[in-house]
Amino acid sequence: MTSPSTIEKPAEHGTSTLDADITSIDELNAIIAAAGPLVPGAARAVLGEGPMHPALAFVGEQPGDQEDVEGRPFVGPAGQLLTRAMEDAGIDRATSYLTNAVKHFKYEQRGKRRLHQKPTTGEVKHYRWWLLRELEIV
Repeated sequence: MTSPSTIEKPAEHGTSTLDADITSIDELNAIIAAAGPLVPGAARAVLGEGPMHPALAFVGEQPGDQEDVEGRPFVGPAGQLLTRAMEDAGIDRATSYLTNAVKHFKYEQRGKRRLHQKPTTGEVKHYRWWLLRELEIV
């Protein structure tokens, strides 16, 4: 795995915070939760969840509408499909770690619906440091 120190860190966060030795998921999540969304409108950062040191980790593209509302990964329609697929494969969701590469929901408003918008390369790159550090800690 690439060392987090070799990954470009988000520029808008003070280097003193991100250069500190972050050794726990709670420390990392506090930074992610405090960071404003890169895209307008997202309600919150959707943090990963699951046990430490799992046999499997699942990484989605970005949270969806339901994930943004609930603040949990993989709880919407795609998450329900993933849960069924995991069950079919004999994988206990509770023993796996679930997270997203991008931590905020990007969408286009259409009437009352918020429709998923694919993150740009720059948006994925912005969150890459966090994801790699998250997976390293977990």
